[in-house]
Amino acid sequence: MTSPGPENKNKFTAQDEPPVLFFREAIIITPREQRIREERAALIDRIRFNPEKSLREAYADLLERSPLQMSDPARAKFIRLQIARCDSVSSDEKREILHEEQAILRKHKASWESVLAPAYACEWDRGFISGVTLKPNDFVALADKGLLALEPISRITNSAVGGSVEESGADLERMLKHPLFRKTVSRLEFLHGGLEAAAMIQRQLPRDSVLREVTFSNYNPEP
Repeated sequence: MTSPGPENKNKFTAQDEPPVLFFREAIIITPREQRIREERAALIDRIRFNPEKSLREAYADLLERSPLQMSDPARAKFIRLQIARCDSVSSDEKREILHEEQAILRKHKASWESVLAPAYACEWDRGFISGVTLKPNDFVALADKGLLALEPISRITNSAVGGSVEESGADLERMLKHPLFRKTVSRLEFLHGGLEAAAMIQRQLPRDSVLREVTFSNYNPEP
């Protein structure tokens, strides 16, 4: 028996299994959905450094009137509850509101925060994530995907451990110079590090950065 020549190696006989074809479902965004995305992004940018509650309420309204696949009534209610608790002057009312908002957060926290993984220890402020803990290389990866811009995050805690700051300096430098970091992060905390990290920030931080506060949680200078 002669083996098939090169010209026959891609031919199928009747006994061969037919090739399996895979089709990727196309994601179609309507003009209305695109407008809502742009409106949400604009509100997030304004909320980040603006304490005005009307912006947060406007975002909650947008979540409710969005098309079904983009709406999130639970998040809208959570935003309004956290705003109401901040505004309330009654201790009893604050406790009642806190009980209700915690019930919502227990149910939805995992899904709301999962988009920011591997970031953790998310800090919630009046219905939005305002701070996260993560490593510099994770910041860059999430920022490049546009995921960190989905929340008005302005506080970053650097959780990198092991080795000197110089050894991880490339990751830190990329984070400090990333456009999203420059425009949005006003407070940076280090769980590890000290003078070396401070010196690196002083050298690498772009002039147009909005960073105004740097803290070191575990810095204990030698006497």
